[in-house]
Amino acid sequence: MGKSTGRYKSRPDNSTTVDNKKGKKIRKRKKSKFVLFFKVVFIAIMLVSFISVGLFAGYIYGCINTAEPITDAMLDISGNQSTIVYDSNKRQLSVISSAEMRQVVPLKKIPKWVQDAFIAIEDERFWEHNGFDLYGFIRAAVKKITEPGNREGASTITMQLVKNLTKNDSVTLQRKFQEQYLAMNLETRITKEDILKLYLNLINFNGVYGVQAASMKYFGKGVDKIDIAEGACLAAIIKAPSTYGPTSKEGIKKNLERQKLVLDSMLRNNLITQTQYTKAYKEKIKFRTANRSTTHTTTNTNKTYRTFFVDDVLKEVKADLIKSGYSEDGAVSAIYGGGLKIYTTMDSAIQSQMDKVFNDESFFPNPALNGKKVQASMVIIDPSNGQVKAMYGTHGKKAGDFVLNRASAVERQPGSSIKPIAVYGPALDKRIITMGTIIDDAPSYMQGGSKVYPRNAGGGYRGFTPIWQAIQSSINVVAAKVYQLEGGENALDYLSRVGIDRTQMGIALSLGGMEQGVSPLQMAAAYVPFVHKGIYFEPTTYSKVIDSKGRVILDKKIDLDVKQRTENVYQEGTAYIMERMMQRVVTNGTAYPYGIIQNGRIDSAGKTGTTNETKDKWFIGYTPYYVGATWYGYDIATSMPEMAQALRIWKAVMDPIHSKLPSARFVEPAGLIHKTVCSYSGMLPSSACSGDPYYRLQTNLYLPGTVPTEYCTYHAVARVHSSPVNGVWQLSSSGIYKTFVTKRSSYSGAWSLPSYPYSTYTEPVKPKPPTPSSVPMPIG
Repeated sequence: MGKSTGRYKSRPDNSTTVDNKKGKKIRKRKKSKFVLFFKVVFIAIMLVSFISVGLFAGYIYGCINTAEPITDAMLDISGNQSTIVYDSNKRQLSVISSAEMRQVVPLKKIPKWVQDAFIAIEDERFWEHNGFDLYGFIRAAVKKITEPGNREGASTITMQLVKNLTKNDSVTLQRKFQEQYLAMNLETRITKEDILKLYLNLINFNGVYGVQAASMKYFGKGVDKIDIAEGACLAAIIKAPSTYGPTSKEGIKKNLERQKLVLDSMLRNNLITQTQYTKAYKEKIKFRTANRSTTHTTTNTNKTYRTFFVDDVLKEVKADLIKSGYSEDGAVSAIYGGGLKIYTTMDSAIQSQMDKVFNDESFFPNPALNGKKVQASMVIIDPSNGQVKAMYGTHGKKAGDFVLNRASAVERQPGSSIKPIAVYGPALDKRIITMGTIIDDAPSYMQGGSKVYPRNAGGGYRGFTPIWQAIQSSINVVAAKVYQLEGGENALDYLSRVGIDRTQMGIALSLGGMEQGVSPLQMAAAYVPFVHKGIYFEPTTYSKVIDSKGRVILDKKIDLDVKQRTENVYQEGTAYIMERMMQRVVTNGTAYPYGIIQNGRIDSAGKTGTTNETKDKWFIGYTPYYVGATWYGYDIATSMPEMAQALRIWKAVMDPIHSKLPSARFVEPAGLIHKTVCSYSGMLPSSACSGDPYYRLQTNLYLPGTVPTEYCTYHAVARVHSSPVNGVWQLSSSGIYKTFVTKRSSYSGAWSLPSYPYSTYTEPVKPKPPTPSSVPMPIG
């Protein structure tokens, strides 16, 4: 071929060699940059690793350095670090001693098979490790990675003992490192036998501590008398005492399932023989049932039990300790052996008066039914801060510690006492109604069909009725119609704002026919916003808790985990208008005269509640100082004669506790508007209104923007002959002027004025004159 011509020339023969050299140089340059990059990355990784290790080591050192040492005093469990409970004036109320729940026994009195049962299920290498089991730690870590849902831990018996001694079981990495360090340190100070003795006497068995107390509780005999199978049952409990404690059918079932695992581990570790294993595996365990237990026996009439208030304080403190990071076991251990100081909100003088009334048989006239006494309960709250001042949960003497507290733990249907918080308060706050809104109290069919629903207590209807009158007289039809106007979701929203979370909607809710009831504690707290500017306070029974070292570990004002919840429920004006309407309940309505405090020297207001067939009686009443909620009835809902026992009890407690307090009135906030209206129409009065002999002016309070602007159309004037003929009025162009009521209620006919010039009609029948106790009286 000839030489190529044009722009494309052939490369010289040595061009490949030159290119290869350049390529090698380029590759060498690329390779050197690549190596340099990885060297830099490697050095960076090493530096970060060294820094991380250093920081981690520093963190561990800091954890260890700040760990509070276990003192010799902490190792002496023969004495008790009692918890002291104080009232609001820092007077001692109760001493909570670990002796109530624990009986210390020496190791030699604990059978070897009981000791081995705990070692087998909790710490197989107890006798070999130095307080920290590295093998167990690695195994638990691997299981956590391979089985994320697995909750197997790596705590040794020594580490569990440290947790029980320090009362610190917060779920943090710092606490875990400290626990491991203290466990290893403890192993250098005392023997394995001493560690096992302390452990077996301190562990929680669902409310009691130590194997001796647990053996007595579950088997009715000392720990030295129990066999291998029973010992395995005790060891099965401590994984989760509330779950595996054999106090219920489900608890017994779960306990026996885990007992088999304990026995399997004992056999696998050669702690029992095959023969012993087989016998224990087949043994039918006889647990001591609750009705055979002597715990909290009521046969000793000289026994003094803690008050209902202290019981509830301990429950609240336990719950808040758990919220702040304690385990259930740690929380209970701290209360019963941690030497805490619990400052409660109880006012001992108020509580004393309540105790006196609830132990006075004259307030409980209803006879026993099927051997069961009629019951009652009451709660009093300070509305300025939501602090519970007193509570009582039974009729008569308290029969034990942690017995049923009807003041806080029993929920019953509230009847009409629900109306202010589920119906009228929300509707007023949303400007759906006003104090003077007129609602027709007439037969209604709110369930469909031909059945009248709802019905008013005592029957009868009032026709067009203002809201203040409906609250005063507790008229069901009006409440149901207002509920329809506001909507069920609005009612549930406002209930949740005052701590009553429910999902039920429907007319029955507006009348207190609730599928899930309410407790006096919930109701007292729910009425607090009416007294205190529309603000709800979550009720609390304590203010702060201090540990044995003087540190504040719970504070209701500061700690985010347990801080008392507050919420603006109503506008301040709404709360005050509701208060003024409920004041009429005690002066003129269903709570008269029991709702009046100190002969009216101190303002009071409230709402009664009665359920169908009078199965529950309620009164929630309040003053500027206190809110009190009272319930009265049988545990098994039973009809009772119509009596004012809830009111009488409320009066007997509330009146004396106000006797030394200064006179006080509810204070009206700025911004409300006073307006006088026709009491029959709720509209501005016209010249025609005064001609009605039963007409009344009513001065109401209104939120801005809700004042009526139209004049009354319920009254009108017509010119008629001077007298009716056979009850028939005839219009006349030269006769007298006479006022007619155009309408009283839809159910009894809507009257219209006749057309001019002539027509005849029957004069509407006027209502009977109101009695003095129900005459509408101006407000303000």
